Amino acid sequence: MRSNSLKKFATPIAYLAVIAMIAVAAWFGRPYWQPLLGQTATAENSDAPVASVPIEKPKRLELNAQARANLNLKVAPAKPRDYWRKLQIPG
Repeated sequence: MRSNSLKKFATPIAYLAVIAMIAVAAWFGRPYWQPLLGQTATAENSDAPVASVPIEKPKRLELNAQARANLNLKVAPAKPRDYWRKLQIPG
């Protein structure tokens, strides 16, 4: 009779202890599994200054007149005009 009542209280306590151990292991193992979720910013790093990416000038290829003629390129400003657009609707 006594072992049955002990088992009745020990089982939930054992489950709680296992859940608590898993939670503690997950908390201290955050640096290992958090990058797998795609989250790089943590609460500790959120106050850190954000490094900005330097903006590069667009790379431009300059061609002389002979190169443009060889490639049959014509340089002119773009003019707005109407155009047809096709849209495929399933069904």
